[in-house]
Amino acid sequence: MLVQNSKLAGRIDSTGQITFDHMNRDEALQMLGLGVDTDEEQIRDAHEQKLFEHKSDLLQKYMVPTLLLKKVKLLEQFVLVEAALAIAEEVAFDFSHDLSGNYHTQTLFLEAYERNGSDLKLYTMNISSFDALLLCAFEFVDLQEVYMAVFKEQFNEYSEALPEEVNTRDMIDTGTLLKGLKAGVLDANMIWNIERELARMSKIIKLS
Repeated sequence: MLVQNSKLAGRIDSTGQITFDHMNRDEALQMLGLGVDTDEEQIRDAHEQKLFEHKSDLLQKYMVPTLLLKKVKLLEQFVLVEAALAIAEEVAFDFSHDLSGNYHTQTLFLEAYERNGSDLKLYTMNISSFDALLLCAFEFVDLQEVYMAVFKEQFNEYSEALPEEVNTRDMIDTGTLLKGLKAGVLDANMIWNIERELARMSKIIKLS
């Protein structure tokens, strides 16, 4: 559906949000909640605030790939904002996780996941554009999809908890699990958390 508002034109997507295929200055300012007479300093401040908000939101949802993929369309809109207002520096995206399926032990796998996850979170917090944030979102999606596939393989001796007992965003504390594995002690509560994590993953896959 095409919508018109003065000089602004966009499309209403399936979620009810207005999206643009391209964007002029007035449309970009509207996306930042600003008026047409806003000065450059205010524009940069608003951009930084929006970027911080969306970084925080991404880092709260990174454990569910389907949630991140839903966020991609909105991030793409803010990439257009940056282009229309010429407010983002061009910086090469130089992060790529190295998590793979080739791990001989649960400990090696979780060490690799913890390292990659921590590095990607830090990289995300330090970026300065929506263009880079969009690529971080895709990187998180790929990281989590590999993590889920390998976790299911590595912990396949455990049964799954019931789906109604889990929330897709309640991810297991992989650091605590790693400590337990290194100590050679997994108590009943940690085993329960493993079973919940397996169920959480199955629930996410069904929602995909």
